[in-house]
Amino acid sequence: MSFNDFNRRLMAHVAAMTDGQPALFVVDLNKDELWDTYLDSFPPGTNEVYRKLREHDCSCCRYFIKQYGNVVAIADNEVITIWDFDAHSTTYQPVIDALSKYVKAKAVADVFVTKLAKLGTEKSRELREGGYVHTWHHFYTEVPKTMVCTSRESESAVAAQYRDSKNVFQRSLEEISPDAVDSVLDLIAENSLYRGEEWCGALTQFRNLQREYVVLDAAHKNNYCWKKSVEVGAALSRIRNHSIGVLLQDITAGMDILNAVKRYEKIVAPSDPRPHSRNRAH
Repeated sequence: MSFNDFNRRLMAHVAAMTDGQPALFVVDLNKDELWDTYLDSFPPGTNEVYRKLREHDCSCCRYFIKQYGNVVAIADNEVITIWDFDAHSTTYQPVIDALSKYVKAKAVADVFVTKLAKLGTEKSRELREGGYVHTWHHFYTEVPKTMVCTSRESESAVAAQYRDSKNVFQRSLEEISPDAVDSVLDLIAENSLYRGEEWCGALTQFRNLQREYVVLDAAHKNNYCWKKSVEVGAALSRIRNHSIGVLLQDITAGMDILNAVKRYEKIVAPSDPRPHSRNRAH
């Protein structure tokens, strides 16, 4: 199998793994080790020295693997790497299996943010003796337009925002008690919380997310929070930072519910003299 045919299989896999996904992610790893894993995993006789370097020791491919080799998708709280496909090749299958194993041993650490729709260098040409032009094929793939960042902020700044949302979301799931969520939903149902109806849908969704989260192990909890924090958006993932989040945290901490509601209402309408609810909390 030619490298070009192998890379076409990679492209087809990336297209499949990104279909219907809200975002891609990256795991935290040593990029030099990842590159060494690539070079060292070829079967004997398939990556021999060409000129001064091994045949597959290519600067374009090295850049791709170090920049994008740790990109993953998350499905059912499991990581899918860009290397998880059938190469139909005894030369390349051991290589991508080794890369997949190395990547999956690491934890997801960020959302993958890129302003590029095309990743890597598809091909390059070398002029040889006698005027012959040789074409080299390299690792190359594309990402859906929906995953291309169009923000004016830098990629690192956008990634930091996603990271903050994930961290706040996970803290909310772990530190806000389910009983506090139920209590606030009861207040809203009784029309006893000023502007509480605005949070009814979000709190109901948050309660469902907590129930899904609590049954997972640590690794799957991390994956769950990365993906869900993107899916639900900043408003829900950062719920503890909103006024309703203050109320939830106060109730969780054991504050008297009437005092907790009063503190919440001072935040929502600090200078509003009107009665804030038809019925007072009791």
